[in-house]
Amino acid sequence: MLTESPDNRSQTHPVSIVHVHIPKTAGTALNAAFRDAYGSRLRIYPVKYESEYGQVAYSGFNYFAGHIGFKVAREIDGDLITVLRDPVDRFVSTYFFLRQQYVSGEARNHKTHLAAKYDLDQFVRISDEPILRKELLNRMTWQIAYSHRLELRRDLIDAGITDDELVRLAITNLASFAIVGLQTDMPALAESVRRRYGVILSIARLNITEARLAKEDITSSTLNHIEKWVYLDNELYATWPGTRRTNPRYERVELR
Repeated sequence: MLTESPDNRSQTHPVSIVHVHIPKTAGTALNAAFRDAYGSRLRIYPVKYESEYGQVAYSGFNYFAGHIGFKVAREIDGDLITVLRDPVDRFVSTYFFLRQQYVSGEARNHKTHLAAKYDLDQFVRISDEPILRKELLNRMTWQIAYSHRLELRRDLIDAGITDDELVRLAITNLASFAIVGLQTDMPALAESVRRRYGVILSIARLNITEARLAKEDITSSTLNHIEKWVYLDNELYATWPGTRRTNPRYERVELR
């Protein structure tokens, strides 16, 4: 792993960075900004998905970015960074992004097919699809607390963890991150990176969901169902400075 003194960070690459990339939080844009800033000095770990992490040795790389949870991320010696997003907005963005992938032909799989087949009001009422539970059911909290993968969630569920304990675990883990940004304030995230590593990031808008409804155009009934998918994410998000959530507790739902 790379090490360096704080006063030399602008000339070299920082201590290894582990980006816990929560989908649809501008993570793709953040990764691209780091690549642009550091160029060949950035040795990117060639794995994206958590189930594949560890198959390639971590040594020799200094930037790790993927849809990984805290369980895997803490095994890598490096600064942890992540970006949070309003949970309802992330859910809606994910749904329309899946539809977009299916329609464009970029990704034809079960979850994109479900998003393309059902309108948003129908989609939020689906409760028996494991692939959607992994993708959307309190995804942010599970990823920060441990792992979003259902088979690994089962580790904590079988151990008897409660919802409140899970949120507290995620909050505790976030406190160990070097940088936690908000998708709604990327300039502040870039400033945090500058202060810590002495490098200026230019974070463009990438991987955009082109056609989606705004929250104010979604019916209250549909929004209520979305809240049931993200009730723990709402609690986690409400704890973080700079967010606008004022009512963090929502109705529980047995979707696990």
